[in-house]
Amino acid sequence: MRWAIVFAAVVMAVPAFAQEDPALITELTVEQAEKLIASDADYLNFFSLTSLSPDVAKILAKFEGELYLDHLPTISVEAAVAFSDRVGKLSLAGLTELTDEQAEALARHKGWLALSGLKGLSAHQAELLASHEGGLFFFSLTSLSDEQAEALAKHQDALCLAGLTKLSPELAEKLAKHRGYLSLDRVATLSPQEAKSLANHQGELDLGGLKTLSIEAAEALSRHEDWLHLEGLVVLSEDVVVALRANRKIRLPENFK
Repeated sequence: MRWAIVFAAVVMAVPAFAQEDPALITELTVEQAEKLIASDADYLNFFSLTSLSPDVAKILAKFEGELYLDHLPTISVEAAVAFSDRVGKLSLAGLTELTDEQAEALARHKGWLALSGLKGLSAHQAELLASHEGGLFFFSLTSLSDEQAEALAKHQDALCLAGLTKLSPELAEKLAKHRGYLSLDRVATLSPQEAKSLANHQGELDLGGLKTLSIEAAEALSRHEDWLHLEGLVVLSEDVVVALRANRKIRLPENFK
């Protein structure tokens, strides 16, 4: 959830530009793009842009700050290839699907990559994107196959799967193999078996969407060795609180600390 808030906060903010405001641009020319990337802005948010030519993409790819193109419903393979050489945060929240060629190109981008609107992903595309160097953010993937989960678990940086609201024992076991920050912050319930698998995850783990835990699940999670976010817990028995407090790296709500 915390990554979703970070992205939302930046997307809603509009920097002050002495020249044309990028948030108001509906059609972007090469000349406009060149002027904008030459500015001292920390980020460019094209709030009104719904199409992007490959030539303009090549110019924007040179921008060293954060780049938000969240209202593009699609991009060409050529535009995706242009971004493949880019280093820096890139948000393409408007994309709901990718071709293999687009996924392969975007996987070569370096830096945070937010594909927040992506609703589907093949196992092959998951394999491609797992090789991406930088955080990966998926807010609309509501389900994953075991093959997709196994592929994404190979990703070696932050992985946000904020679209998942439930797990299976098999899915938890696959995702637990990920190394690094893993956000499953909208998962609402967790079985003891799923908790045992996730307890083996190496890296910071965000389960901030959980409202309650059984004693069996709590005891399993208490063995997690890195930071574990459980700030969403609401109803806990006393023995669950005691089990979770035993691990100082578990972040609890103020009333359970």
